[in-house]
Amino acid sequence: MGNQNPNAGFPFHVFNQFNNMHGANEFNIPGIGRVHFQKSGPRTPKSPQLQIQVGITLEEAFKGTKKEISCNRKIYNTEKDIMEEKPIKFNIQIPAGAPQKTQQTVRGKGHYYKNHLPGDLIIIIYQLPHSVFKYKNNNLILEKEITLAEAILGFNFNFVDLTGNEIII
Repeated sequence: MGNQNPNAGFPFHVFNQFNNMHGANEFNIPGIGRVHFQKSGPRTPKSPQLQIQVGITLEEAFKGTKKEISCNRKIYNTEKDIMEEKPIKFNIQIPAGAPQKTQQTVRGKGHYYKNHLPGDLIIIIYQLPHSVFKYKNNNLILEKEITLAEAILGFNFNFVDLTGNEIII
């Protein structure tokens, strides 16, 4: 008596389905169902990305801001058959509370090489040092030296917070 297992030869049956497709983009695999795929030709390579850094103040990070960005990118000039550096300029919106080293990606605004798709522009946003505050692990820190007498007897001091309000401690 031969092998009566209905799954016997299953993997080979699947490969026969692939081999017998002849350009079809849909086929049926017993026990799995209808499978759809898309054939694709060789992919066009993508040009390198361009990275730039943009510094923002602690106040800008707190409130959010709009920044004008300008940089140079390498672009292939088809008429002259040469690579050129071209300036680009545009505005980006940085949301309030943007953490240190936030990245924004602008698709297709990176370098653009011959026979390639345009690369992406990666904008890395970092915070500039502040004269009063430090920002660490989602904490806003104000360091103040005090004398021993102030520590024992107490004292008041004031400062302006990131919203512009005067705070008295």
